[in-house]
Amino acid sequence: MKENGCPPTVFTYTELMKGLGRARRCCKPDVVLMNNLINILGKEGHIEDVIKMFNEMSSLHCTPNVVTYNIVIKALFESRSPASEAATWFEKMKVNGIVPSSFTYSILIDGF
Repeated sequence: MKENGCPPTVFTYTELMKGLGRARRCCKPDVVLMNNLINILGKEGHIEDVIKMFNEMSSLHCTPNVVTYNIVIKALFESRSPASEAATWFEKMKVNGIVPSSFTYSILIDGF
């Protein structure tokens, strides 16, 4: 796809997972798979897709964990998004009952 000038989007990945699930050709998406997809999108600088994929997790019955939030926060810093966005995600993490890890604080220190 990418070689033909049509880069995959969050919709592409989501539909691929749903289709494989309907065909019973793979297991249901779990937090590890979702974290990897979000990480790939973040490394490519697709911040809007990172957020969309994060938001899609609930419809896939997949609960974000500390790693998920760390990936999102790191992607925000790496994309040069305003630091306030990363701070908002850090607060959202705590509000949702996710305990920040030492890696979370390392990301924040490096980012600010």
